Amino acid sequence: DYKSVSVQVESIIKNNMTTMNTSGIDNAGDYSLIISLTDAAGNTIKDLPAYKFTLDKNKDIAITQKLDLSGTVLWSPETPQSYILRQQLFKEDSLIDKKQKSIALFDLKSDTESIKLNGSEFILKGTTYHPTNNEFGRLLSYTQMENDITLIKEAGFNCVRFAAATIHPYYLQLCQVHGLFAFIELPISGVPSGIAEDQSFISRGKDFLFNYISFYGDYPSLAAIGLGESYLPDMEAHISLISSLAESVKEKSSLLTYASFFGKDLVKIENLDLYGIEFFKGDIINLDETINNLQSEFGKGKI
Repeated sequence: DYKSVSVQVESIIKNNMTTMNTSGIDNAGDYSLIISLTDAAGNTIKDLPAYKFTLDKNKDIAITQKLDLSGTVLWSPETPQSYILRQQLFKEDSLIDKKQKSIALFDLKSDTESIKLNGSEFILKGTTYHPTNNEFGRLLSYTQMENDITLIKEAGFNCVRFAAATIHPYYLQLCQVHGLFAFIELPISGVPSGIAEDQSFISRGKDFLFNYISFYGDYPSLAAIGLGESYLPDMEAHISLISSLAESVKEKSSLLTYASFFGKDLVKIENLDLYGIEFFKGDIINLDETINNLQSEFGKGKI
């Protein structure tokens, strides 16, 4: 019912002490892990009781805990509410390490009939953004980045596609604050069939995806990863490549996947959530009919 949510927190703690300890704090023995959640103003939303454990040097431990929350404001483009998750590690009464990160709580899904955000139908209103300026090309200042994202939000959009390029992570922070879903993608376009079915190319694509998810995955505004553009829907090598890349995304994350196609004779691809159609001059004559036919076949939440 989305009135109550749970946040699962995994803390991986490593005791890397390999030399003589001169800190005055015994290296082995009892530790305490304290997990807390606050709002942006610092007001406490939830505190977990201290989790006590022992950890010898050169050992590590993974601790999984759950925060059960009620009455929490879920993130959406209309209410971009964020929280601060804080992990603190104590040795007796001494704080020896801490980590905090900004998180946003939401549930975005692509069902057959619609895209749903926090259980309600959600209409994507997106634009494609190519970060650039006339003087320095892709080298934008933080101020210019924020100006651009603010302009996109004020224009009425709720998501932004960063097309075919890696982006500065500050853009994802801005999207979180301003209430925009971020779509990032692999820089793949119109790949020839011989390359698309080459195993070394597929492996590099999967490695790229792994790095993408590892680097950008902690930013809550990230909603989807694109697997490339200008694919041919009747080319088996392209279909196989997309399916393989999409499977890798699903293995490592809960992000939506998408790809765009040059042509309207689409086929269903396993693990691909959203299908984009590329229209060129002359194609727009029967645009509505084409989209309606594809939505009837694939579902409105897919096209």
